[in-house]
Order: sequence, then structure tokens, then C-alpha cells
Amino acid sequence: MNTMNDTNNSPSALRRIAAASAAVALALTMAACSSDSSTEGSAATTAAASESTANAGAPVSVADAWARTSPMGQGTGAAYMQITGGGVDEELVAATVPASIAGSVELHETSMAAGDDGDMDMGGDMDMGGDMDMGGDMDMGGGMMTMQQVQSIAIPAGETVVLEPGGLHVMLIDLVAPLVPGETFEMTLEFASGAKVNVPVEVRTTS
Repeated sequence: MNTMNDTNNSPSALRRIAAASAAVALALTMAACSSDSSTEGSAATTAAASESTANAGAPVSVADAWARTSPMGQGTGAAYMQITGGGVDEELVAATVPASIAGSVELHETSMAAGDDGDMDMGGDMDMGGDMDMGGDMDMGGGMMTMQQVQSIAIPAGETVVLEPGGLHVMLIDLVAPLVPGETFEMTLEFASGAKVNVPVEVRTTS
């Protein structure tokens, strides 16, 4: 019995026990450090992703939306506004209005164009079937201008794009009734990201 105790208490046995204890303590410390580091890294990554998502999801904003009045018998109208980009680049790809306002809506652009014979270039989009409908954008003051449909309007992040007479605009086609000053109707803007923005449009004689 005493021999057993002497063996367990020998210097070599004590050294082995001490070494084993140190190894266990080191392993536990490394595991704890690894866990903390992983947790901190994961938290930092999640925070960065959340901030990026918040910035990316910042919606566009629309201001001063208005439509020009339309005389009796005119089949189309035009709407204008200022669109400011959010956290990422965006594109306006479509717009709609209630069926009580117009049959369809298109994105258009009016621009100066060089002519060969001094005649007005209609750019392939002018409907000559009865009334010549300028949509409030055709300048007859001597300049050559064309009006054409565009598939989208780029809205750079943080920048303001102005839709205005003589430039980019939203065309209202097959008006159900004339646009009367003081009236307001709703337009829904659709963007490439899938976002939709409802905008009240005021009818005015001028901007």
C-alpha cells in the first residue's frame, strides 16, 4: 500500500500530471479564444451586411409631379416630375395611371434632330390619324425635334433626373377626358428593382 502511494507521488508521476493539466488548460483557452473570435467576426459581418442592405434599399423620391392641360379633342398628354435616386442606381421602366385617365402610358423623350429638307421630323411616333397630337412637347419655333418612346430612364444613385417639357417625360395615351387645371390623378412608377412608387400628379397650365 505504501509502495503504491510512493509511486503516485514520485517526481516523474507528478510531472506527468502537471503536463497533462497544462495541456487541458491550453486546449480550453484556445477553444474559448476561437469561439470569441468567430462570434465577433460573424457579428461584424452581419452588421456590415445590414448597413449595405439598408443603403441599397433606400427608395427613390419623386417631387413636383405635374401634367400639362390638354385641349378638347387631344388624345394624349404628358406628365413631368423630378426623380431623385436612392442608395443604388435605379431605372424607371414603366408607369401606369387609372383606366379612367388614359388607355396606356409610355416613357418618351423629345430631342433636337437635324433635318435634311427643313420639314418637321416626327421620328416615327406621331399619330397623323386626325389630330396632330404634340403632347405638349413639340416645339414649332423653327427647331427640328423628334419625339420617341424609350424603354427606360436611368436614375443614378443620389442624383436627380428631371422629366420636363422638351426632354424626358411620361406620355399619357388615349386620354379618356381632357386634363383640366386643378385636377389631380395618381400615377404609379415602376422601377427595374421591382419597387413601385405612387405619385399624385397635378394638372397645370404651366410648370
